[in-house]
Amino acid sequence: MRIAALTYVYNETYNLKLWRKYYGKNLGDRNLYIIDRESDDGSTTDLGEANKILVPRIEFDDVKKSATLSSMHTALLQSFDYVIVTDCDELVVPDPDHYENLVDYIVKKEPKVASCIGLNVRHVLTKEGPLDIERPVLAQRRIANFARASSKPLVSSIPTVWVAGGHTCDAQPQFDKDLFVFHLKYMDYSLAMGRQRINMDTAWSERQTGSGHGAHHRHDYERFVSEGFLDPINAVRSNLIQPFEFNSEIQALTEAVTERNGFFHLGAAAPKYVEIPERFRNIL
Repeated sequence: MRIAALTYVYNETYNLKLWRKYYGKNLGDRNLYIIDRESDDGSTTDLGEANKILVPRIEFDDVKKSATLSSMHTALLQSFDYVIVTDCDELVVPDPDHYENLVDYIVKKEPKVASCIGLNVRHVLTKEGPLDIERPVLAQRRIANFARASSKPLVSSIPTVWVAGGHTCDAQPQFDKDLFVFHLKYMDYSLAMGRQRINMDTAWSERQTGSGHGAHHRHDYERFVSEGFLDPINAVRSNLIQPFEFNSEIQALTEAVTERNGFFHLGAAAPKYVEIPERFRNIL
């Protein structure tokens, strides 16, 4: 089974290291493809055996990004059986109770297009210190929140077209209770604030701002901190942490799917905070 991973970056000093480490361990560095918008922080200077595709850093536009990733995904399928397409702060992880690793999952399940249960890893500032990037992330972070918007179709063996943001595509969503994507945007307060500064300084296309795509990347610091870091503190303090089980959420996401212009949009599913089980601690 030939499997590749594809991402799209600009100045991802820390997230790209984790992305390369995780997918390189699972798939091999030579099977990693990184589309680079002229990063100038050194993060893409030495990628080892990973493949860098350099594109100009023009005004950021999610529609163009998704079109680029969709086209590259289709091209790579000429040489690979599967291509995993993610942002570089998204790591696709099967349940280690049932699968040895990501390759084991794909070989056994052979999904056409697999959607992942989206979990935003949270830094609970009142209980956890700064992240040590050299240690496993989930050994240092205990809480995540399930989110509909983070539950994306990321693993595909057929030509797939994603819409802006990668939240939906032209394939009927298929969820598996054993397949997750851990989103690392909020894994550490200091790292997240640094990333938000880059986002706020980004030149955005008129279409991007007019449509509202990626609006959370442009939130002011007060809102960013409130939603990203105060909310999980309040959830823990209020004992709102729920079991790590998503059958009802999968049902809600898939039963009310709507098709618009050939793209499939998920049904509504309420967010919730969960404790990440011990079995995930050393995976990433």
